[in-house]
Amino acid sequence: MQVNSTGRSLLVLDDEPAFCRFVNSAAKLLDYEVEMSGSGRDIMKTAAPLPWDAIVLDIVMPDIDGIEIIKWLTCQGYDGRLLVVSGYAPNYARMAAELAEASGGMQVNYHSKPISIEDIQAVLS
Repeated sequence: MQVNSTGRSLLVLDDEPAFCRFVNSAAKLLDYEVEMSGSGRDIMKTAAPLPWDAIVLDIVMPDIDGIEIIKWLTCQGYDGRLLVVSGYAPNYARMAAELAEASGGMQVNYHSKPISIEDIQAVLS
């Protein structure tokens, strides 16, 4: 991933392309360089240190459970911002965010979909 002049990078991990584009638009307004992926398994091939300052994670993914991604992030020593989102399971998203927070290091928020541009930007600012 090539980092822009602000040096801030964001990973959007969601299987809905429209949501990825939406978050991309919100993050670009804050000068983030954005990487989008619909596959948690592909992202888990990334070697530490992880290149992202922030991650937006859909907790319900078709190829891997978001909890597994959170465990992997913890094992990798990720200490950036994490926004856990879900359009299907808001209580599951809250529980996953609490797990990530308890694991230490990460600055964690959670939100149900739909989410506003303002809410995304508040987490990224």
